[in-house]
Amino acid sequence: MKFNTAEYDIGYPVFDAKFLNDKTLLVTGGGHSEPGATVNRLTALTIQFEKKKKIKKFRELKLSEEDDIPYVLDAANNLIFLGANESAEAIRAGHNHNLRKFVYRNDHLVYLTSASLEPIATPLQYQKLITLSEDGVMAATATSKLPTVIHILSTEKVFEKYEIETNNEVKDMDFSPDGKMLTYITPTTLEIISSVTGKSLMRKTDFQGTLSKVKFQDNNNVLVTYSLPESSGVGISRLSIRKKLKVVKDRVITKKIKGITTIDINVKNGVIALAGNENSVILLKSQSLKTIKIVPNVHGLSITKVCFTPNGKFLATVSAAKTIKVLEIPDKLGIETHRIYYFFLRLFQLALFCVFASGAWFLYYATGSNDNELLEYFTLIQKTQTTQSSITSSIAPVLTSTAPEHIYEDEIAESVAAVSIESTVTLTSEPGPKTLIGDSTVKKRKKYHS
Repeated sequence: MKFNTAEYDIGYPVFDAKFLNDKTLLVTGGGHSEPGATVNRLTALTIQFEKKKKIKKFRELKLSEEDDIPYVLDAANNLIFLGANESAEAIRAGHNHNLRKFVYRNDHLVYLTSASLEPIATPLQYQKLITLSEDGVMAATATSKLPTVIHILSTEKVFEKYEIETNNEVKDMDFSPDGKMLTYITPTTLEIISSVTGKSLMRKTDFQGTLSKVKFQDNNNVLVTYSLPESSGVGISRLSIRKKLKVVKDRVITKKIKGITTIDINVKNGVIALAGNENSVILLKSQSLKTIKIVPNVHGLSITKVCFTPNGKFLATVSAAKTIKVLEIPDKLGIETHRIYYFFLRLFQLALFCVFASGAWFLYYATGSNDNELLEYFTLIQKTQTTQSSITSSIAPVLTSTAPEHIYEDEIAESVAAVSIESTVTLTSEPGPKTLIGDSTVKKRKKYHS
């Protein structure tokens, strides 16, 4: 299977990305372009495969050269949160607004405000995780400081509602589609909390490997990826919230890859996208978790993010190699239909075939019977005409050459009348066929109406 692809060299290492809509990709990153010079950017690109230049940069914000590289972002409902430390001098002075808020308005990127939710004592600590609810009302953030503290905040005023002390290292987290739950994972534990109250709803610890990434598939199912013991492969599990985090589907994806670096899912196309630690992209069917395709060596360096457009038509992959690649995903690539559906579909098709076959047989039988009746009827008419002809030919001599001259007209009239009566009797003396025709028609009608 080959995909229609496009590639773009953006000029700086890209560490995170998110589609703002079906045609606008937002990326961030930075680094040293030359000795002493730092390039930190927030860039919007348009994706238009119908044009010659499929990927085009059209908006870009240059971040402060004194600040640290932005490593993480998330966006929802045109709201953008970006994580980047201030300068080392500002951090040492106890000042670090490392959470920045932007908005995408009228095709422009607009900076709004910044905040500091957690004191960072050293430049080695950085904003590690940011995730927004789908409606953009709530956000969850965490830094690299251990043990991890998750901050739940209102995005409108960047105000912290509460925080969650995990007593461990959080690897990844995600909001449910309805925004009512937040899940996060440590290397060995998956936990679901209420985003309204902050209370733990359920937890699971008995996994067979080391957890790496987590993503809600819907409001009832959570996907989690893991590395097998001794780096012998990677797998993915689906857990049901209704069944108290019971694993309802599990699959080892491949034994050639040691770890998963990023995950995204698009329900409309039924496709899960993963990136392996060796720069490959893995596409899975969202229901069966079966592999659609593994694309090796997509980028020259590690893949930092994969993300779908909302409609599932495009998948973007970004890398520290300063490259962006976009794959056009065939419509409904991963959509599967359950076996029960196919069973009832085949059953319906069989029943439909039987109905048509019965109808065709009935029409054939009925039409054949009517043809026989018509044949008998026309045969009877032919016999009647033949009889009349023979009678006429037998009468003609009597009325002409063989008739004596002394026969009067009255006598001739009586003879003709007598012959006519005999002919009439002869024609009506065979009631069988007419009776048969009548009975046969009634029987067919009774059979038809039944």
